[in-house]
Amino acid sequence: MRPRLYALLACSVCSALQPRTRRTTSMTRARRTPVRRATEETEIFEALDDDDDAAARARLVDAIARGTSAKALQRTPHLVLVDRSFYATDLLAPLADLAVAFLRGEGVVGDAKLSAADAASYMGHAPTSAAVSAVSRQTDVCVKYLNLGKAWLETYLPWTLGKVCRVSYGTLAPDELRERESKGRKLLAVPFVGKDTPSEASEYSNPEVGIGLTILAVRHEGLRRAAVVAMLRGMRDDFAQQHGVAAKRPAALAYKALVESAGGQVRGISEKHGDQPKKPEPLLATPRNDDERDLWQRLWPLNSLDIRDSSHIDALARLLEPAPRAAFRHLDQHAFPAALVARPSKLSASGQALGGSLLFEKRLGFSGTPNDLLPEELGEAAYAAGDDARILSTLTDPKVATLWPLDGEWSPSTFLEQVAASGAHALIDSGALVTGLDNHGVAAELLRLLNAESFQAVVYLDRAGRKMVLKRGVDRPLPLSSSGVELERRFTFYDQAHCTGMDIKQPAVCVAVVTISKDMSFRDLAQSSYRMRGVGKGQTLRYALIPEVAGQIKCASSDMSLGDVAAYLYANGFSTEVAQGRLLCVQTVNSVWRKQAFAKLLAGANGAPDPACVEIFSEAVDTAVDNTTDPPPDAIDALCRTVESRRKVWLADERAAQVVALAIGRAKADAGGAADDLSAALEDEKEEEAEQEQEQEQQQEQEVEKATEEQCEIQEPLPGEYDRDHEAEKPWPLSLLGDASALGGDVFWPWRDMKVSKTACPALPADLWLTSNYHPNTTTLRRVKNIVVVVELSMGAGGACAVTPADAASVDRCLVQAEGDDLARLLDVDASALTVSDASNLRQVAEQAV
Repeated sequence: MRPRLYALLACSVCSALQPRTRRTTSMTRARRTPVRRATEETEIFEALDDDDDAAARARLVDAIARGTSAKALQRTPHLVLVDRSFYATDLLAPLADLAVAFLRGEGVVGDAKLSAADAASYMGHAPTSAAVSAVSRQTDVCVKYLNLGKAWLETYLPWTLGKVCRVSYGTLAPDELRERESKGRKLLAVPFVGKDTPSEASEYSNPEVGIGLTILAVRHEGLRRAAVVAMLRGMRDDFAQQHGVAAKRPAALAYKALVESAGGQVRGISEKHGDQPKKPEPLLATPRNDDERDLWQRLWPLNSLDIRDSSHIDALARLLEPAPRAAFRHLDQHAFPAALVARPSKLSASGQALGGSLLFEKRLGFSGTPNDLLPEELGEAAYAAGDDARILSTLTDPKVATLWPLDGEWSPSTFLEQVAASGAHALIDSGALVTGLDNHGVAAELLRLLNAESFQAVVYLDRAGRKMVLKRGVDRPLPLSSSGVELERRFTFYDQAHCTGMDIKQPAVCVAVVTISKDMSFRDLAQSSYRMRGVGKGQTLRYALIPEVAGQIKCASSDMSLGDVAAYLYANGFSTEVAQGRLLCVQTVNSVWRKQAFAKLLAGANGAPDPACVEIFSEAVDTAVDNTTDPPPDAIDALCRTVESRRKVWLADERAAQVVALAIGRAKADAGGAADDLSAALEDEKEEEAEQEQEQEQQQEQEVEKATEEQCEIQEPLPGEYDRDHEAEKPWPLSLLGDASALGGDVFWPWRDMKVSKTACPALPADLWLTSNYHPNTTTLRRVKNIVVVVELSMGAGGACAVTPADAASVDRCLVQAEGDDLARLLDVDASALTVSDASNLRQVAEQAV
C-alpha cells in the first residue's frame, strides 16, 4: 500500500500543472474492496481523475500556482518545495483530501466508518480533538492506514519535494553502475553527493525515503531501457501462464493499456465508442523522426513481441520512458519487491567508535566542519583563531563581493548566457543551478557563448575529477597541464561536486560568479568562494541569487545586503546542527555501554560471544506503522527509558552514569522535539556521505598544496663532509696542454691518486690525468660524476709531439703507394700540411702531420 499512496501524493504534485488528457472511472469497483492485495496492479494515476477528488485537485493546482508566484516553489529544473511554511498552510489541505479519496477506495474512509472530514483533519496540520477521537475508534488496520498517510503528508512528502533530482538523489544511469551493485542501488534512488555525482556505496536506509525518492526520480528522469525490458519480460511470463484468447488475457490488456497511455497503438487491436473509433491519447515522448512516430502507432502485440528485437524494443522503451503508468507498474511489480527487503535488525556504529576510546586509546582528528558536534571523548575542537571572522569579513565586504539577483524567468541556458556576457573568468556552481547538462556539455555551451577574442578555452572537471580543457579548434578535450592556454584567456567551470578540494589557478585580477541555493550553509559558500585563492586580493565575487532563494532571505532594510545573505546561510546551518546535536547525545549515551560490551567481547574472544554484549551492537529495524493516535515518541524520552532498563548492568560505574546524565541534560536543554529527531534522521540519510566526501576532498586539497610547496622548494646542498661551498671552478689556458711542466701542478694531477671513500686507489696507468675542476686534489668527500671530455696528448722533448714507430711505418707505406697528390688522402691529413720546398724533408713533414 505504501508505494501506491506515495505515488498518488507525489505524482499529483508533479502532474498538477499538466493538462488533463483523460477521464476514467475505473476506481468504482475498487471501492467495494476493503484492502487490495499488494500484488494486484493498481491504476493509481486514474485516481487523479476521479470525480470525487476533482475539487481537491483543482485546489492543489491553484495552490501550486500561488506558490510559484510567491516564489515558495521552484520550477527549475522541476517543481521543488522552497518554503515549508507554505506547504503547511496551502498544500497540505488539498493533498490530505487526495489521500482521503485514495483511502476511500481502500475501504478505510466511508460514511459508516469514518467521515472524510475527520480523516482529512486527522492527516492535516492541526487535527481537531473530534477527528482524533473518531480515528481512535477505528480498527488497527484503519488507524495504520491513516497514520501512514499522516506521516507521509507531514514529514516525508515535504522533505522529498524539497530535494532536486540528480543533485540530492537520483537513479543510477547505465554508465554509473559498477560491476557489483546491490539490488537497492540498481533499482532504487540513491543519495547524490553533488550534481550528477552519485555516492559510491550509500543507500537510503529509511524505506519511506527510498520509496518516495524513487517514485520522484523515475517521474523526473523517466524509465531506463533496462527497466522497460524487465517489465516486458515479466508481462511475457504472465501472459504465458494465463489462458484464453490472446488479445483478452490480463497481461495483454495491461500491455495495451501501458502503450495507449503513452500515446501509442498496438497492432490488430482497436476500440470503438459507439460507431466512432476511440480517440488516441497524445504522445508523451517526442519521436526522433517520422519512422519512429509511425512505429509507435503499430507496435507488436504482447504475444508477438520479440525481446531480442533491439530496434523494436528501443522504440518501445523511448515511448514508455515518460509514461507514469509504466513507471508505476515497474516499481510496484519489479523494483520494490526485489529491493525492499525487510530485516528485523542491523549492526550499527557511529563516529563515537572512532572518536572515542572504544577502538583507539589516543586519537588525533581533523575536521573541516566549524562546530563542536564531536564525540565526547575526542574533546573540544581547537579552532584557528580569527579564521571564521576573517572569512566572514572577506565574503561580506562590498569591495570583494556583490549580489546578482536573477530574474523570475531564469533557466540554466539563460543563466549561462548572462554569465558569458558578464566578463567573469569562472563560474562556481555551488548552488547547482546549471542542470540538464554534464560538465562537458556546460563547457561546450560556455565556449560557444564566450567572446572568442577574450577566451580561447574552458576548463572543467570530468567525471573522474581530472582537470580538462575544451579548446577552440580542437575536437576533443585536453588535459589542463598540456593545454598551453594563458590564464587570462581561459574560463573555469566548477560544478557543485568539485566546489571543495579543487585548486585551479586563476588570473590575479578577475571575477567569479558563485551560485547560491536554498540548501546551502555559510560553510558551503566559504568553501566554494575560496576556490579563488586570491579572493580579496584582486579577485572578486558575484553571488547569483535565484528569486526563490531571494524571497526566503529576511532583510534588515529595504535592500538586501551581503550580511542578510550570510545570516540566511548561517541559519540554514544552525537548523541542521540543532537536530544533529540531539542525535550526537543519543550516540554518546549508547557509547557508554558499547565500550563495556566491546571489552567483554574481546576478553572472551576464544569462547562463544555473550548474547547480551552482541545485542548492544544490534539495532532493531522497525518499519511497522503505529496503530495508536498518540503523537510520535521523543527520541530523548525513549533514550531515558532505555537508560533505566540498562542501568543495573551497564551503569554501575559512577563515571559512566555521570556521562549519561550530562548528555541527556544537554539534549533536553536544546529544547528540540520529535520533529527535530525525524528531521535529523532524514538529513542523516544524505549528510554522512556528503561529509565524508568533503573531508576526503579537503585532505586531497592539503596533499596537493603540500606537494606544490615541495616542488617550489630549492634543494639545499648537504652539509658536513660533502659541503663544497669553498670550491670554485678554476679556468686554465689551452696552451697548458702542450706544457709538460704543468702536469702535477694545480691544474692536472694523476688519476691513479684519486681515491673513493673507504676504497684503495685504482691501479691506473701513470699517463692518465685529471683536471682539478673535475676532482680537486683535496680530502673533501665527493660524489663521482660522469666524465665530460677526454683529451689524449703525447708529449715529446721541448713540448713537441714525438713520432711513434707505428706512425713512421704508416708514412713509409703511404710514400711508396702514393701517386701525385694521393699522399694527403692516404695519410688523412690536410694537403697544405705537406707543402715543402725541399722534397728530402717530405718524410719528416708527413710524420709530424700524422
